[in-house]
Amino acid sequence: MVPEESLYVSSSDKCSKQGQKFYKLRVLHFLLCDVASNIDQTYGFQILLDIATALINITTYLYFCLLYTLQLHSYENVIIKFGHMLSVHLLWLAMYVLKVVFINVSCDATGKEAALARILIQKILFSFDLDAEAVFQLEAFSKQLLFQKLSFSACGFFYLNRSVLCSIAGAVTTYLVILLQFQISL
Repeated sequence: MVPEESLYVSSSDKCSKQGQKFYKLRVLHFLLCDVASNIDQTYGFQILLDIATALINITTYLYFCLLYTLQLHSYENVIIKFGHMLSVHLLWLAMYVLKVVFINVSCDATGKEAALARILIQKILFSFDLDAEAVFQLEAFSKQLLFQKLSFSACGFFYLNRSVLCSIAGAVTTYLVILLQFQISL
């Protein structure tokens, strides 16, 4: 952890005002990445369990929705309205799908925003007239960004990004085909 005093550079130091601002920005960025890394380590296992549970539930609820729609399933001795059961399953299905989408899209967006910082630093370096200390701080910040990439993972098993959504869709489709083949053969 960086002490709070390091955020403040005294005016008696050799740093220019521009250099001081970029130094503070470097320290703040480091602290934010450290917090994000701690969040990733703390909640990685829970996110892994959430996504695994959501995969199972999405497959199950979608399977029952298809059974009700294709009229391959009926309850014996129980009067259940078709529309009621279908709507309940669709609501649960929507909840789990949205949960997975929100987790992956927010993690992906955070990583992409962090990656944009490198481009912005280069634009600042080439677009503005800066003193030597500011250029030094921006070059140091650029190196810091090169080695400090922000990404979130589910306990290290896979990275949380939009490609996970395609993988989940593929897995659910595969499982549904297998389950429907078993149902039809019965």
